[in-house]
Amino acid sequence: MIAGHPRATKGAFILEADGRQCLIADLASRFFDTNTLASAASIWRQTLRVGPPTLLPEPIQARERRPRCRLPATRTISAGYKFDYVAGQVIVKSENLAELYELPLLAWASIEARLDRGVNQAPGSGGPDRHTCWLATINDDGSPHATGIGAVWFNGSFWFVTGAQTRKGRNLARDPRCTLSLALHEFDLTVDGTAELIEDPATVATLARRWVLQGWPAEVDTSGIALTAEYSAPSAGPPPWRIYRIIASQATALATVGVGGATRWKFSQI
Repeated sequence: MIAGHPRATKGAFILEADGRQCLIADLASRFFDTNTLASAASIWRQTLRVGPPTLLPEPIQARERRPRCRLPATRTISAGYKFDYVAGQVIVKSENLAELYELPLLAWASIEARLDRGVNQAPGSGGPDRHTCWLATINDDGSPHATGIGAVWFNGSFWFVTGAQTRKGRNLARDPRCTLSLALHEFDLTVDGTAELIEDPATVATLARRWVLQGWPAEVDTSGIALTAEYSAPSAGPPPWRIYRIIASQATALATVGVGGATRWKFSQI
């Protein structure tokens, strides 16, 4: 999960009263770049319902760095509010890809907030016409393989299903590295990482319900760790279908509204 997700349960953000900003995660110590701190402040403001996130630059210069913060004994925000989260990933570097045009850094918090509003594949729902996710994997000869998938964004990650004998299923069993790309009205997004095969029955059941909400009548099969349904995309192969979560190592977004901008974020697992 990306650091700062509102539905998390461990760790804390601390926003000092004098304006200094610190991100505290479940680590003994770590350096964070200032875009991470800016994203933390953005999420903190959302938690206090100050206003909705936007694709605007955060008010901290990208190359400015702050002293590292250690895990505190308390998990409270200095203003008196408590804000906990589960941090599976944190931003460790942000790179402005549009410095040539003097455009600002984008805030990952605004990217995640937009994805949280929903990305489905119904015609006319967004993107050029609908939200198609494309997954690229690596063939055994090293060549790329790309295919459209019905991914779902949930709990700070992209999730998808496929059969074990499909090209992407065989590729991921051999090499889990992959890239997902998606075009929305507000931005184009690519996420690089590894695909984690989900073995937990409770997680499988939760994701099945998410797909049902999006109109695909998926059910957990008798194994408890795979899905079945009356139909799926032809590229998924026959059931059972296994669920994968993309563990992001980096993401790149190109803003397509407003003043524009392009930013690459690198993530670290904790």
